[in-house]
Amino acid sequence: MAEEPNEAERDDAPPGEEEEFADVPLEEDDPVPPPGVIPGASQLPPAPIDAIEAIAAAVGRLRDEVEATTDKSRRARLLHEAGEIQERGGDEPGAARDYLAAYNSDTSFREPLEGLVRVLERRRSLANLGKLIEALVAAAATPEERSRALTQRAVFFEDVQKDLEGARGAAREATETGAVAADLGPAWLTLELVAAKLGDAAQREEALAGRAELTVDPTWKGLLLVDAANLAAKGGEVERALGILGRARAEDGAAAWAAAGAVERIVRAEPGLPGSDDARA
Repeated sequence: MAEEPNEAERDDAPPGEEEEFADVPLEEDDPVPPPGVIPGASQLPPAPIDAIEAIAAAVGRLRDEVEATTDKSRRARLLHEAGEIQERGGDEPGAARDYLAAYNSDTSFREPLEGLVRVLERRRSLANLGKLIEALVAAAATPEERSRALTQRAVFFEDVQKDLEGARGAAREATETGAVAADLGPAWLTLELVAAKLGDAAQREEALAGRAELTVDPTWKGLLLVDAANLAAKGGEVERALGILGRARAEDGAAAWAAAGAVERIVRAEPGLPGSDDARA
């Protein structure tokens, strides 16, 4: 049987809602804070007094609306809005409670779950974080939602569990979801970073090329291609490297200069290529 949320996380949750969250059990997790940080305190800068009063008033009005409705979907959206207001104001415990209550009220509404993951990531509530990320993956209904959830899983594997192979698999899966560029970009970046840690130059080159495909800015796109070409050249794939650099030079801008310099270095270092030191000898 799944473990129920602890008492602190049940605060302010309407009766019966905690049972609905049985698939995502939460448990107490109080990591040792760095010097000068109060345990359980918000990791965001404190809001000014007038902002705090405005936040309290807005949240109060939303809570009144919550109490006045019996519609679970509307209740979830009101609680989610209250959570967002509190999160922006720095009240992370309050935001987490309302996000949890919102998700429990309507488990098809995944935005509160994403908000709860954000809060737990900042607070380094690691025992709860993994369970919530798995719930996000399971609840993903669109390519974009699945890409974001799988990327979060990859980051969790890499950062918390130190499971680089698991991180690579999750990131790779995220890049294959067919999501829009805004959600695929972080997936390719995560794959690149994990591949670098694994020393997998071929995978890193592929990830750089994937990022370049999504990039609109010609200079940034060209620079990503230059990085991919340098990796190909180091791996002995000189012809492929030169082909990639040809694409980078076609982007114009500052990247064209970087690509031209990379071509010159590769040609000089590779015996037998036209223009190399060996060919001129």
